[in-house]
Amino acid sequence: MRAYDRVILVALSLVSLIMSLLAFALGWGWNPAEQVFHWLDYIARFDGTRPTIAGVILLLLSLYILRLALRDLGTAPPLAWESQLGQVHISMSVLESLIRRSAQEVVGVQDVEAKVRARAEGVGILLSLKVLPDVSIPAVVEAVQAGVKEYLKQTTGLDIADVQVKVKSLVRDKKPRVE
Repeated sequence: MRAYDRVILVALSLVSLIMSLLAFALGWGWNPAEQVFHWLDYIARFDGTRPTIAGVILLLLSLYILRLALRDLGTAPPLAWESQLGQVHISMSVLESLIRRSAQEVVGVQDVEAKVRARAEGVGILLSLKVLPDVSIPAVVEAVQAGVKEYLKQTTGLDIADVQVKVKSLVRDKKPRVE
């Protein structure tokens, strides 16, 4: 679930909770605007223990629900499969690191951004490359695609469905040339 989906979910849950409480209150003949002040005055007459306990319980429940909504924000679930000895899990960040390492070994590639998507037919990879201006872009792209697919197959054993490459920009070589 994306971050903005969770924010919307939390906001809608809070609005729904408030609306349902108001609907119940109106259905029972309670006028919230008038009655809230009477209720607060009634609670203030207690010694403070009961309202404090109720407040702590409600606060803990609210924080627990909020934690559930915001849990694992920004982290994609790891890829998992069965091996002969048990289950194997590899996080998306590890795969992206392996992909960047493999793609940067291709001559002409200066910088790589990688995104991994788990699919039913295998792993989908989307790469954004910054390449040097004096290289054959089709040859570099083909070398990156083949190299990443083979490297991931050897190191992780994953089936790679496709490797999509976007050449983002041309960059100058950071290393001075010696002639």
